[in-house]
Amino acid sequence: MFNFTPHSELTLYATILFFVTNYMCTNAKMSSDIMKMFSIKNKDNFKMLCVLVFAVAFYFVSDGMVHRRTQGFRVGGQDDCIAGTGGNTGNPCIGGR
Repeated sequence: MFNFTPHSELTLYATILFFVTNYMCTNAKMSSDIMKMFSIKNKDNFKMLCVLVFAVAFYFVSDGMVHRRTQGFRVGGQDDCIAGTGGNTGNPCIGGR
């Protein structure tokens, strides 16, 4: 639908991720439920947990983007000289293509 550059796409994902974690950590009912679930007594510790959740989620989003972009990358002549033959021609790969 939209053709974003990788930088714009990562910025968009980070913004959405920020709004989700910010809502999760600032909503009074939701944050108190989370604090009870993890038995967190101090609000500052909960804020650090929210920053940690954002950082880990951002790491996995950016790591996923990097691996998705480099998935089809080939080094050298791997596609032409596989197992000593010249690809589909059957000629041996000696001294180049």
